[in-house]
Amino acid sequence: AVITWVEGGTWRILPTSRTVLLVFITLFVYGWLVSPLVYLWFRSRESLADLFAIIVTGKGRAYAQALARLADQNLADLWPPRWDVWLFGTHPPLGERLTMALDIDEETRQSQSPISNR
Repeated sequence: AVITWVEGGTWRILPTSRTVLLVFITLFVYGWLVSPLVYLWFRSRESLADLFAIIVTGKGRAYAQALARLADQNLADLWPPRWDVWLFGTHPPLGERLTMALDIDEETRQSQSPISNR
């Protein structure tokens, strides 16, 4: 940066192209390093939203069928590699979401049946 004297008795810092480039590189690296933690938080929120929707509606099987249909239409990978989920995933993998929906649906059916396994 270049520090110059400005009329009126104040100092002013003028950024050079090297300073601007250094700031951009620093912000890029910081964002790249922090993004997996942000995505982890996003995935936890999405899992809670899925759980809430399944519990409130009581339709885990219908939710799983809708997710499966969307996955089929979009040619989505149900179980992407863990590194891909960790670095780029803002939502839980569809396989995990489907499994959770079906597990909760099964638990709900068992708890509502007159003959319980408990």
